Amino acid sequence: MICISSARSLSRCTPEIASNQIAANESWNKIFDHIIIFGEREAKLDSGITTWVPAEGWPKIKDMMQLASRLSDWSCILNADIFVSPELGRVEDKLRQVKAACAMSYRYEYNPTNPLVEKKVVDNGLDIFCAVPEVWSAACKQVPDVCRMGHSQWDTWTIGFFNTYYYTSFYDFTPARVVFHPKHGSRTTNYEIGRLPMPFEANAFAPPMNKIR
Repeated sequence: MICISSARSLSRCTPEIASNQIAANESWNKIFDHIIIFGEREAKLDSGITTWVPAEGWPKIKDMMQLASRLSDWSCILNADIFVSPELGRVEDKLRQVKAACAMSYRYEYNPTNPLVEKKVVDNGLDIFCAVPEVWSAACKQVPDVCRMGHSQWDTWTIGFFNTYYYTSFYDFTPARVVFHPKHGSRTTNYEIGRLPMPFEANAFAPPMNKIR
């Protein structure tokens, strides 16, 4: 599977944000076949399997989806601080076996300063979406141009899209416990996305019926 994400400048963000990005990136290098990062190249986040795509501070989700649509295999779009377990490889195998078209997972929160604290799903945060190229191709034609990585609502829009158009082949792999998000302080942003139109039925935003454990 291929990873598509973004990166904030390590020298211009807080030590907490920088540390979380580095930890997430290290986990990606252990599981993904290729990593594509939108943003300014950072030596501490670079590797032999990493490709950098020049982008403004808050990359457009449309651009990420469009890139994913041109790839030849499964890819996932995820936030820069999401830590993934090596068990994601097992999840990918199961998704292929059931001929899934797309998938998502809620995140388990962990405390970077106290790893012994139990990891739990504490909110409805969705920071990772996976799909085959055909699904990303369809999504990038409809996703609002204002959707940006690192800002709210793009995840709500994406789960609504997947549920509306790919309901029978859309999977939730939250039960597999492979997606983790660090507990951190509040963040401020320089970009306001505004209120997005959500052209889906209300039940489209519920977790998918199909589960991967």
